[in-house]
Amino acid sequence: MRAVIFDWDGTIIKSKKANFIAFEKLRDELNLNGVFTMKEFLDWYSPNWYLIYEKMGIPEEGWQRANEIWRESYPHNISRLSPNSARILANLKSKRFKIGLVTSGDEKRVKSELRKKGIFNIFDVVICGDHVPIEEQKPSPRQIVLALKKLNIKPKDAVYIGDTSFDVLAGKNAGVKTIALAGGLHSVGKLKDSNPDLLVGGWKELETKIEEIWM
Repeated sequence: MRAVIFDWDGTIIKSKKANFIAFEKLRDELNLNGVFTMKEFLDWYSPNWYLIYEKMGIPEEGWQRANEIWRESYPHNISRLSPNSARILANLKSKRFKIGLVTSGDEKRVKSELRKKGIFNIFDVVICGDHVPIEEQKPSPRQIVLALKKLNIKPKDAVYIGDTSFDVLAGKNAGVKTIALAGGLHSVGKLKDSNPDLLVGGWKELETKIEEIWM
């Protein structure tokens, strides 16, 4: 294995609560009826936020305003790096692995967070959601394929690590090995159903088992 590519939200950064609060703000600002629960958010979660908007009852003509409200609200909510993630990323980098990031988050937000968390320079490539059309976001392989091309790495020499079934399916569609990381946006059941090459409970377990992926 020559390259390790990661998802961002729910994987490296624990942003589940921050995302949910931003969607709550969106509901309140748009005067939507009903209660929006964390369970609903996790059940409805998709890299394509328009699918979540539909579930929330937001008409298409309101999607642009919904985007604006979410982007305004999210930075005020605290998200922390997953425990041990920065150390393990640095350790992988020191072993001369190429390190990539493939995320559905928009470039401005993600790169700002990477810099604030002090890990921007660890990544050799960062592919964000707004780098491709929305229909080519995960589970499409397009973003991972772009990352591999920029890294000059063949799929057989790379692994993609994420916290949702969309991540696993995108990795499989791109022809790379896949590791599902529990504790993020999707339940262990959903992760198992997507059939990753390896399922781990957290970053410390990832550190001890990552070599299994290319043995």
